[in-house]
Parts: sequence; structure tokens; C-alpha cells
Amino acid sequence: MDVTQLELNWILIFIPLLGLTSQWLAWYFRLPAIVLLTAMGLIFGPGLGILKPEAQFGELLSPLIRVCVALILFDGGLNLRFYEYREAASGVRRLVFPAVPIAWALYSIATHYIGGINWPLALIFGAIIVVSGPTVVIPLLRQANLKRRPASYIKWEGIINDPIGALLAIFIFQYFILSAAGQSWQHIVASMVLGAGTALILGGGGSYFIASAFRRGYVPEYLKIPVVFGAVLIVFALSSSVQDGAGLLATTLFGLVFGNLNLPSIEDIRRFNETTGILLVSSVFILLTANIDLAILFNLNWQYFLLLLMIIVVIRPMIVFISMLGSKVEFAERVLLACAAPRGVVAAAVGGVFAYDLTLRHFPQANMLLPMVFVLIVTSVVVYGFSLPFIGKKLKLAAEQKNGLLIIGASPWSIELAEVLVNHHIKVIIADASWQRLQAARMKNIPYFYGQILSERAEERIEFSEIGYILAASHNDAFNVLVCSHFTHKLERKNIVHLPVLENNEEDIRGGLDSALTGLSLFTQNYVYDDLIKLHYQGYHFRSRHFTGKFTQSDAEKIASQEEIPVFILRVNGEFSFFTQKNTPKVEIGDILVLYGK
Repeated sequence: MDVTQLELNWILIFIPLLGLTSQWLAWYFRLPAIVLLTAMGLIFGPGLGILKPEAQFGELLSPLIRVCVALILFDGGLNLRFYEYREAASGVRRLVFPAVPIAWALYSIATHYIGGINWPLALIFGAIIVVSGPTVVIPLLRQANLKRRPASYIKWEGIINDPIGALLAIFIFQYFILSAAGQSWQHIVASMVLGAGTALILGGGGSYFIASAFRRGYVPEYLKIPVVFGAVLIVFALSSSVQDGAGLLATTLFGLVFGNLNLPSIEDIRRFNETTGILLVSSVFILLTANIDLAILFNLNWQYFLLLLMIIVVIRPMIVFISMLGSKVEFAERVLLACAAPRGVVAAAVGGVFAYDLTLRHFPQANMLLPMVFVLIVTSVVVYGFSLPFIGKKLKLAAEQKNGLLIIGASPWSIELAEVLVNHHIKVIIADASWQRLQAARMKNIPYFYGQILSERAEERIEFSEIGYILAASHNDAFNVLVCSHFTHKLERKNIVHLPVLENNEEDIRGGLDSALTGLSLFTQNYVYDDLIKLHYQGYHFRSRHFTGKFTQSDAEKIASQEEIPVFILRVNGEFSFFTQKNTPKVEIGDILVLYGK
């Protein structure tokens, strides 16, 4: 099939647009994104025939997918924090060893004896499905809202095992190829060791080299993100040239080391990489799905679907409970891990590359590999995607509601607000770097965090899975702006509220900050930090009004006449609606209106 330049341009535009549309629909309808990506790929690929990646991209398809997967794995490594590993170290180690070899053995045996697949293909398929990738794990964790430690187990397993599984599959593939060519086992082992060593040196060493250049000022701020991306691609290319597949391990190691070197620009790099990663994952998955032959997909027999059932219901729990014998991982956490092994884009990419290479070499049943992998991916994402939030809550390993409020800045006003929230059974934490300012909170047994809220220690100590709202209310306006900016990538902006400190006559300046950098300005009127402190000493206190009937105009007039300031509404479902300069929420039946007045 000859593809013109114009057609290829439209295809390159259409694929990411299709991916982003799928992501938005998944967000809107609260569905696993990978299910919609698969559906889009099948509809516009073999369904309508618009996308034909193998014909349209030709020999570029395989290297294009590998480069994208390398960047995705770099992003996964970049988001692994060593403090999370310290907290979940014993469980994570068990999920790598002995879990990976046990998983490979059990999956391969089941694939051969239950699925009826020949041994070479069964061993390769068993290695591919060892992985549980970050491309589906991280969105699943966001949806399930698990607590930090069980979430760390699942996240670390997915990101670490991704390149290990891919490398294992490549080694097995090369073993059969080299064996068929008459190579000795010593040569095969030496090739494996060389690949792993190269990945370790280039991945770890490359990250230290780039970090050192950043610290010494050899790279300006505006070039840091492009330099990191360029370094990742160079590391991937050099490692892959030594050993096919070593590039995936090298880029993961690069991200893991680089993300834990405490560089000043690391958060900017993380945010940019996260955004880019969504685009890459969406595009790669649609490319791979569009390349599936529907005839082969429909020819999968009952044996394979029995194999799917065994993999999800029997083998995964066996792997977890065998590998965790004698560990300190709690029983509830083991059950959760047994119910969390979705496969993602790395399994699809590796399966797609091997299916193409094995078919060219006329391996028996090679055309079955990619459909088998994709059916497992979709099934595992659907099963785990809909069951994990429910199981997490039942095991009490997930936050019941993400409606907690984190207040930055301890003052008489904010401490009294926290006390009101505690009385309404709302999770609240007051954070401040002053032990003295926290004294009243400590005396009233209000949960608090002593230290800098923007530090890694705060990330380690505060259970952010329960925090859905931020109130930046310190006495320092610049710090409040910084806090709001820091948390905008974790929470929706409407849930981040900022108490201004600037004087009323500087309204225009404050308005500029509010629209560009901060959260929404608290209160519908121009109250600032000093105003509230004065009102506190004039006898103002918080009051709650529970509305069993509809909020009327007379209620509003009564509040205004009593000089009461509306602060927020606590909805029946536990959500907040703050009164801000850009939002005056409506009070409905059953709501609790929190006011500040005499």
C-alpha cells in the first residue's frame, strides 16, 4: 500500500487526537482509559480500515513503538520515590524476586497445557505477561484512591517488572533464535549479562552525568527538559545497539535514579513528562490495536478463555501468596495485590514486536501471540479496573472519601475552622513550620503536620489519598501562591483555595495572582488574613447551619444582617463548596452552611 505524504500527515494527526478523545471520554464517564483506547483502535483499524499501521508506517512502526515505550518507562521510573520504597521495601522485593520467576513458570506452564500453545511461544507469552505496566496501574491507583503503602506495592511492581518482563521475553526469544542458528548457551548467557550491564552503566551513569551538569549550571533552565529527553533517547539507542531490549531497562533506571537526586527542576520535568506520557500511551495503544487481525481474534478458542480465567483468578493469587510467605506484608495487602495485575502498553508493544518477528521466521502459532496479549490486557483492565476500588474499600486499604482538607498555616482562625470540620467528621490536617503556632491545634487533638509542606518529608508523612481540598492560609502571601501552584497538578483547581494576605487597596495585584498562580480567593468579599485575625479577637466564631428546607432569600438577608461571612457548604455527600470571589454556591436541602460571625 502506497501512502502519500498528505495521507501520512493526516494519520499522524489523527492518531493522537483519537487517543486524547478516548482519554477525555474515559475521564468523563469514569471508565478505564485503556478499554476505550482498545475500542477506538479496533473501530478505526480493522473495523473501518482507516488505520493500517503496518502498511502505512512500514519498517518504521517497530522502532517508533519501541522509542515511545522507552519514554513511557522513563516516566514511570521518574515517579518512583525512594521513601515509598523504604516503606514498602519488603513487599516490593518479594514482588520482583521470587515473584517474577514463579510467575513466568506458572504462566508458561498454564499457556502450554491449558491454552494448547507450543513451548517456545508459551515461554515467550509467559514472560510478556509477567509485567503489570504503569500505563494502566497509575490511572487505576488514582481511581481506586488507595492508601500510600498498598499503592506503593502495586506501583513499584508495575514499573520495575515492566522492563524485567520485557528483557526476559527478549532473552527467551533470542535463545530460540540463536539456538536455531547453532549458537552455544555460553554465548547466549554472555549476551544477556552484557545487555544488563550496559543498561546499568548507561542508565545510572547517564542520569548522574546529566544531574551533575544541571547542578553546575552548564544547562540553562529553558533547555533542561529537552536535554533530559535527548539524554533518555541516546541512552535507549546506545543500550539497544548492544543488546536488543536493554534500552527499556536503561531508560527505567535513568528515570529511577534521576527522579531521586533532589534536583530543583525535577517537578517541572515530572509534570511535562506526565503530560507527554499520556499522549504517547494513547497513540501507541491505538497503533497496536489497529494492527490486530480480527479474524485471528475471533478464532481464539475456549481453551484460551479458560487460560484467561486461570491467570486472573488462580495463578495471580498463587504468585502473591507464595512470594509473600514469611514477609511482613499484611494479609489484607496480600489479598489486594492478588487482585491487582493489569497489563498495559509495554506488554502490548513487546507482544506486537515479537509477533511480527516470529511470523517472519515462520514460528508455529506466531499469529496468535498479539491477539492473546490484547485480550488479556483488555480483560485484566476491565476486571481489575472495576473491582480494585471496591476491594480496596472492603479491605480498608482505600480512603472512604477523598474529602479531607489540608490547611496550610496555623492561626487562631484556621485552628477553629479545623475544629468545626473535625466535629463534622471530616478529615483535616493543619500544616505549619512553627511548633509554637501549632500549639493550640495539638492541645485540641487536631491532626497536624510540623514541617515544610513542600518537602519530601510531607509527601512521606501525610496520607494524600484522603485529601481532596487545600486551603493555603498562612501569613505569607508568596508562600500561599507557591503552595497553590505546587498542588494544582494533584487536585482540581476548584478544590484549591487561597486566603489572600495583601491589603484591600492592592486588589488588582491580588486579582492578577489569583488568576495566574494561586487557587481561588476565599470569600465573596475582599477579606484578607489580617481582617480575619481582627474579627477573631472581636468575638467572631464559626457556626454551622443545617438546612432541612430550601435556602431562601430571607435566609440570605438574615445572614447579611447579622454580619456573618459564608465560608463553605458541606454537601450531603461530604464534598465542599467554598465561597470564593468567582463562585457563590447554592445551598440545597440537607447541606450544612458554615459561617463566620458573632
